Amino acid sequence: MSSSRRYLEIRPQSNPSDGIWSPDDGSPQLTFNIGSQDTFLIGPTVRISGYFRAFSDTATVPLDADTVNANPRVGIYNIVEQLILKNGPRKGGTTLEHIRSYNRMMSSYISLNSNLESGLTFLNSTTLQLPNYECFRQGVINSDVSATDGVPFCFHLPAGLLSQNRISLSSGAGLGGLEITLMMAPTSSVVYSTDGATAINTASYQIKDCRLTCEVYVPSVDELSQLMKSGAGQLTYNSISSQLATINTRNGIINFSLGLSRVKSIFINTIQSKALNNRLFDSMTTGCFINTDGSIAKNSKQINTRMGLKYPRDYDIDTILEANPNVVLADPQIVRNYSNAIAKFVDVDHDNYVSPETCKVDYTGATTSIARIANGGPVAGYGVSYDNHVGTKGESFRDADFGLELTSNLITDNPQTMFLYALNENVLTYNSQGVVVES
Repeated sequence: MSSSRRYLEIRPQSNPSDGIWSPDDGSPQLTFNIGSQDTFLIGPTVRISGYFRAFSDTATVPLDADTVNANPRVGIYNIVEQLILKNGPRKGGTTLEHIRSYNRMMSSYISLNSNLESGLTFLNSTTLQLPNYECFRQGVINSDVSATDGVPFCFHLPAGLLSQNRISLSSGAGLGGLEITLMMAPTSSVVYSTDGATAINTASYQIKDCRLTCEVYVPSVDELSQLMKSGAGQLTYNSISSQLATINTRNGIINFSLGLSRVKSIFINTIQSKALNNRLFDSMTTGCFINTDGSIAKNSKQINTRMGLKYPRDYDIDTILEANPNVVLADPQIVRNYSNAIAKFVDVDHDNYVSPETCKVDYTGATTSIARIANGGPVAGYGVSYDNHVGTKGESFRDADFGLELTSNLITDNPQTMFLYALNENVLTYNSQGVVVES
């Protein structure tokens, strides 16, 4: 028998009788089991499809006059708080990848992996991206389609393991299947009040009729025989680990214990701590530090450290804000390092949202307010890449802390939460006894 390809469609475990999933009704988790079989999963083909629907209260879809909205650039990814990948239970159910704050990671990922044109075309019909706040409110939140099943979506899952083209699902010489779990984000971190004042405590969202589709490669008789004879294999993939911390001072110093051996890059996005899980704020923004009066707390210096020493740069990044405090664009060095760090996870081969327009420090004023601009608001963050310094294997932070020092004009008593994502090379080894992941 020659090799071939086959398509799978899988419903989530414990699927409700009405097919509706919501974080507000005790069903915040969707788990899909790709069973043990003598095939290879083609990771990039994994898709989650269904229908999205927003409500002003328990039963009413938003009206044009309502202030309910969600982040337009992140789209359907707003609803995914965690992504967990495990191998099949027959071989131990080992956690292969666990990305926390997945939706906020995607807010950085999307800014480097898509652009305005794609957000207005095919991504709009698949991942529900409409990179303008008002367009998203009208086209997704207030869509007439919401009066029935909801707005259809079909999205892929950017993750290290799922970037692999050949993932053996065999119990004899593979993972023994793959379990994919999506933890839904609470309503308070997905929908928010657009005017920042109107209470929307009754607002909610749901997804319906969800399923996972994917493509598998069916090996020929000879290929299968060779696979079973070996009984073992190895996969190397880039995985994301996440942590968070807060800064609440003009001279902020934070240290992270990563416990990872092959870190290729680190990127960080930030948000006001009070905006998290607060329905008066968009929880998925990735802007600059914000003071209590709404002004931008401009950064004048960035230092990256390892074990308390400056690394990989032995100098401070002194931004152009030191020379000109009235500048309205983010410093090009900070933007470039942020972009380079994410590019280790994303092969950037096209235009993206990171531009002088999206890296503006200040979006105030009637003509430049976030609601009016086409690209969904500012892009900001911090990053560092290690590949150029230590080769393709990355830098070891197994026994060394990663440190970040930032100088800004941040006013105390308005803490900023910093979401850190470390891109690390994982090595997955499987044999007849089980599965081991080395990070």
